[in-house]
Amino acid sequence: MTVTPTNLSLGGLATGSGISDEAAKTSIGQTYDQFLTLLTTQLKNQDPLNPMDSKDFTNQLVQFASVEQQIAQNEKLESLLSLSQASTINGAVGFIGKKVNYEGQNFHFDGSTPLDLSYYIAENAKTVKISISDQDGNVLWTTDGEKAAGEHQITWDGVDNDGDPVESGIYTVEVGAVDNEEESIQTGTMVSGTIDGVEVVDGTVMLRIQDMIIGIDTVLSVKS
Repeated sequence: MTVTPTNLSLGGLATGSGISDEAAKTSIGQTYDQFLTLLTTQLKNQDPLNPMDSKDFTNQLVQFASVEQQIAQNEKLESLLSLSQASTINGAVGFIGKKVNYEGQNFHFDGSTPLDLSYYIAENAKTVKISISDQDGNVLWTTDGEKAAGEHQITWDGVDNDGDPVESGIYTVEVGAVDNEEESIQTGTMVSGTIDGVEVVDGTVMLRIQDMIIGIDTVLSVKS
């Protein structure tokens, strides 16, 4: 009797193949049982004078063991990620009700309370222009900024260039600076808001300020 090695494919069981770990475990368990059954049958029926080469079976066994280890590692990693996310959420909840200063351009204006805005410029500038726009990109307010390198602060009273108050909503502050050669200078803006919620977006824990969300990693300071 001629005996050929088993040929059960592992291709669909490798981690990252798009199937869940639970499905992978079930599938590999069934395939492993089939493999052992075939292996036992072949060993019983092989020609004693011409035994089959055990190399192929050994390679298959090694592959099965490797896939089982990968599935187990994935489960442990997913468990660690879940614990890490839960810990991050618990920490983020502590931000609720707190006023934070964060790095960014978008901020929420409540329609009445003057807002402190900070900005920095990397080097001394010839001119510095600060503007605030609405969500449609319309520039509502502009002013000249400090020209010295470093961090500066301004207060916006919530009015446009005509002195008319604007409605509550999300606005954007932008700072443009140029040097004596009219070359752009690196700038950055810091704004503030009160955290009123926590959300998970695409697996990342975010803080909510009214109708906008910000990353925890953008927060620079927290106040009660």
